[in-house]
Amino acid sequence: TMLHPYVGNEAICSGSKGYILDLGGNAYSYTGTQQIVDINYDGASITIRNGMLKAQNPLDTAGVSMLYSNSSLTMDGVTMQLNGATWGIGTNGGEENNTIRLVNSTIDVADGLGIYFPCSGSVVIDNTVIKAKSFGVQLCAGSLTVLGDKTSITASGSPAEKTEADGPIVDGAAISVIERDGYKDLGKVTISGGAFMAGEGIPAIEAYAFNNTDKRSEWTQAGDVVDISGGTYSAAPTNMDKLLAGGYELVESDGSWAVRLKENLRAAEVGGAYYPTVA
Repeated sequence: TMLHPYVGNEAICSGSKGYILDLGGNAYSYTGTQQIVDINYDGASITIRNGMLKAQNPLDTAGVSMLYSNSSLTMDGVTMQLNGATWGIGTNGGEENNTIRLVNSTIDVADGLGIYFPCSGSVVIDNTVIKAKSFGVQLCAGSLTVLGDKTSITASGSPAEKTEADGPIVDGAAISVIERDGYKDLGKVTISGGAFMAGEGIPAIEAYAFNNTDKRSEWTQAGDVVDISGGTYSAAPTNMDKLLAGGYELVESDGSWAVRLKENLRAAEVGGAYYPTVA
């Protein structure tokens, strides 16, 4: 457990095994320009909880850098504040079986991107807030689970033309799921709750195919991967009907869109949410 606030240029490194870092309600203020947290070995895992990670300068890489396989990151009760056009959490498409789990946490990278996940493995976002510019979460491989009424993912920026062969695609979505040539397979994407916001006229959630020749195109199998059974959306994509879980529908609600269980299937209401059966 960290007993006092820290200010300095030393990153938090995972080492070759795994450990838990309890910030003890304190702030870890990083004055360097690389990454605050570096998962720097294959098979390493780190859990950080109860405090703040803060970059005092714009970073050259990411708040959390995950560039090795079979690694795991858990953030529980952590706020991470970043400056500049950096990445919140970044992984590499050449790696395998990485896991990110965010619980009751906040990633605030107002001028950059939230989470870029092009490797196999899984991402879980549970009652967590992500604020970014380029996009909130971008999944090009692996699985994604988003849950919790307190989850909120916002992207404030606009789409930009993709010119490089690899790397993130700036599409301005809160969540984008991309079937991408040359990348590992996508698993399952489930979204059961939360609020998802993007800039004016930009769908809050996107699911599309992409290759370097034709660029963006329709992804006809998107419904086999994405399953949405809850949440509110500032705007919905044209293929939203294919992304909904069975028995759910998209309804307009206070100027945005909400996913709800169809009325004829509702057996119970708890806290404004509808359920098909009573437990």
